[in-house]
Amino acid sequence: MGEPLANYKRVVAAVRRITDPAPGGLGIGQRSVTVSTVGLAPAIRKLVDEKMQVRLAVSLHTPDDELRDTLVPVNERWTVDEKWDASPKPVEREFVRLVNAGGVACTVRDTRGQEIAAACGQLAAEG
Repeated sequence: MGEPLANYKRVVAAVRRITDPAPGGLGIGQRSVTVSTVGLAPAIRKLVDEKMQVRLAVSLHTPDDELRDTLVPVNERWTVDEKWDASPKPVEREFVRLVNAGGVACTVRDTRGQEIAAACGQLAAEG
């Protein structure tokens, strides 16, 4: 389907339609909706300004900029080296604790399939 936040206006309209009460919408709670992105930083900031209570999932695909460049073209603009370095588990747990203590729900998604080249984006690199 491509990068949702590259089509920002339609994604926001779709989220509003999904979360608006029936009969105009589906009446699904905003906290039950997740918007996934590869990391379009300006669009993420814009989404925050919408004051919606949706979840945000940022898919890095790979922590290696060289491979990510081939999988995610936006990486040329916002690289992993600028935006991310894996935290040790104790640091990750403390971050989640602090975010939760501030009243914000935070979930860390586990990476699966990496050992068999089946994690997000890896299948495209294998072909």
